[in-house]
Amino acid sequence: STRVRSSAASDVYKRQEGTLPTAQQDGEWIYLAPMENASIENIDSTRIENARFTFQGTGEEMKVLRMRILLRLKFQELLVVTEPGVTSVRIDSISSASGTPQNDALQHWKDRKQKTDGESYALWTALKTCSPGDSIRIKQTWDSLRVETQAFNYAFMKEHINQTVGKFLYLSLIHISEPTRLLSIS
Repeated sequence: STRVRSSAASDVYKRQEGTLPTAQQDGEWIYLAPMENASIENIDSTRIENARFTFQGTGEEMKVLRMRILLRLKFQELLVVTEPGVTSVRIDSISSASGTPQNDALQHWKDRKQKTDGESYALWTALKTCSPGDSIRIKQTWDSLRVETQAFNYAFMKEHINQTVGKFLYLSLIHISEPTRLLSIS
């Protein structure tokens, strides 16, 4: 990568190894940006070669892998935790990461979120065209899904609250969930 920053000497080495589906994007830049306080000084970048890229460095934080704006229509941005070990990343229309404990947990949360988002969209679509009798059943199903999702998010945050991934999700969801219930986690 073009920049490798070093924090404290006690930091453990971290690496993100990524692939894309084809070499069509060879020569393009991919960026690794902090989720908080991103600036030109702390955004890392590297060129894609042979449908592969690598970032390495130190320091644990939540970051986002992204390509230039027009390519984001085809390639999904991806949240990753820069933590000890090697994170395997796949950048595609649905991107994924695995190989380290927090990135495995984050991918599990993302998979669940995509599933429930799809179910919610299907229910919303059905609600727009259903008969009045069906609308009650659809709304009940939607409410059940919302409660299940909140319970899953709460349990996930509680399990991971002392880790970067749990803290990030906690801060992301505190405004849209049940603040008093979330505050009981910490």
